[in-house]
Amino acid sequence: MTKKPALLSNETFAFLDIETTGGNPQRDRITEIGIRFWRAGDVVGEWQTLLNPETRISGFIERLTGISNELVADAPLFSEIADELEEQLAGTIFVAHNARFDYGFIKSEFRKLGRAFSARVLCTVRLSRALYPEHSRHNMDALINRHNLPQVERHRAMGDVSAMLAFFEHTLVEHDTDTVNQAIQRLLQRQSTPSNVPPEIFAELPQGPGVYRFYGDNDALLYVGKSTNIAQRVASHFAGDHQSPRGLRMSESLRRVEFTETAGELGALLLELKQIKSLNPLYNRRSQRSLDRCKGACEGAEDSTRYNLRMQIAFHNLRLKTWPWPGPVALVEENRDTDRTDILVVYNWVHIATLHSEEELNDFEPGSDPVTFDLDSYKLLVKALLGRDKKPYRIIELPPLTQPAVLMP
Repeated sequence: MTKKPALLSNETFAFLDIETTGGNPQRDRITEIGIRFWRAGDVVGEWQTLLNPETRISGFIERLTGISNELVADAPLFSEIADELEEQLAGTIFVAHNARFDYGFIKSEFRKLGRAFSARVLCTVRLSRALYPEHSRHNMDALINRHNLPQVERHRAMGDVSAMLAFFEHTLVEHDTDTVNQAIQRLLQRQSTPSNVPPEIFAELPQGPGVYRFYGDNDALLYVGKSTNIAQRVASHFAGDHQSPRGLRMSESLRRVEFTETAGELGALLLELKQIKSLNPLYNRRSQRSLDRCKGACEGAEDSTRYNLRMQIAFHNLRLKTWPWPGPVALVEENRDTDRTDILVVYNWVHIATLHSEEELNDFEPGSDPVTFDLDSYKLLVKALLGRDKKPYRIIELPPLTQPAVLMP
């Protein structure tokens, strides 16, 4: 009989899932944790608890998970179970589906207590991609349907843990242990990062679209970028053989990385533009369109006829297209791989808000704060809404609204 590879026979895998009050680990909190421990083919234990998030659970989250404010009112705080959780996970391989979400929240909760947490992390989304590259979708519902896994109580911690472990054990039936072991080994390997950055940075980065931000000493914002694969793009910044002097300086200054996921590329592009212009990162190239263009008409260095003709041509090229709808529209970007939906509300070529469900859209009312017209965002939105290419999103017309104040540049 062939001996099992050491990784699958000698390591304890902690299959973990959490439920939360939302998707932002800096703002939202954990409401439930479930863990099932697996070693050498057997379940060797489990641990679960509800948590009082110390914040209100929205109606949307309550309907999604079944976890209400009343249910967690008497549950322990994270601070009360932190020691036990850390002890449970010590020495295990931390396994989660879309692991950067669960791992990011656990790290964030420990960080709020002034404590560091790190673990070897295995993402079963990435494992599915590695073992079943012929498929495009790897979210949990897709895996359950594709592999005929048992139905579970979705969006509850132990239900999702059961589905995840069922998928993991299914891979061991369909593939030999050497193949699975090698795939896991590759996924557990740390990518090279600057020496001043914690190596687990890559375990937290998603392989989907969004915006990433590099920070240096004293939390100075160094760079804002976007990608359809954040992890891959961030890794490319550290490819030493291809770094420019500017890239090397940024790498040496780097201390941490933050990211914001989006459902698609349009949401990432709009967010990148907004953050570059509002946050002024040190290493992003500034727009130079309006510099060094004056010919001196005000000082008589250019005749008025030539100046007027040049201005007419310039303004003709900048004429804005008329907004073709009576009210706002919502562009719905959906990412089936991550189960993420972004609803981009746009009015008069201005991106007003990003929502995440049609329920939020039904309740949405634009605020009274003025919004700023941005020419670069305008060009993106014209192409997205009026372009001839097949659109990767739905467009929903919304009822006419009182037009929000717009500040022209």
